[in-house]
Amino acid sequence: VGIVVVGGSSTTPALNKPTAVALDSNLNLYVAINSGTDIAEFIRL
Repeated sequence: VGIVVVGGSSTTPALNKPTAVALDSNLNLYVAINSGTDIAEFIRL
């Protein structure tokens, strides 16, 4: 079983200054960025 998480541009995966992370019951990843004003969701593949 593997989980792949990517973000950012097509050439450089990155998250800018993550402040918190969380997983839901389906193992989707949520990352708070920009001091928590934005949430990035990464769905489990």
